[in-house]
Amino acid sequence: MTTNESEIYVKPDQGESYSVLGDLYTIKVQSAATLGAYGLLEVVFQPQGGAPPHYHEQENESFYILEGEIEFQVAEKTYIASAGSFVHIPKGKIHSFINKCQTPVKALVWVTPGGLEKFFAEVGTKVEDPLFPPPLNPADMERLPRIAANYGLQLITTEDNK
Repeated sequence: MTTNESEIYVKPDQGESYSVLGDLYTIKVQSAATLGAYGLLEVVFQPQGGAPPHYHEQENESFYILEGEIEFQVAEKTYIASAGSFVHIPKGKIHSFINKCQTPVKALVWVTPGGLEKFFAEVGTKVEDPLFPPPLNPADMERLPRIAANYGLQLITTEDNK
């Protein structure tokens, strides 16, 4: 990645990749490069991959679907987002998403303001070759609640929904 005061250029093969709960998160733009304005990730959600119900205390989260189809639950609404769809979720809004298809889904994910990309790096497992990410690591699930809380990401349990 090349940066200066006015522009950012990232080549297709650039970015640090992490396996997070079996999905592949590649940090394309670190928030440090945008003076904290945003972070940008390219994510490949495997079949049945996604995120459980949660909300962000600090960030808005936006998704642009590049390939495939993913189901979003945002508060009481359900969206089936296919390639070319855009979904914006304001901070504080409970949401979840899941790839119910048999093929991976690829999306660009913006977090504004930036910083949440550091969460994915911390909770995930570094991937040296994005074509061969490691399988789901059960230890990631155990660390998830503690690390999420450090980033203002609140997981919703079934007890929270009662």
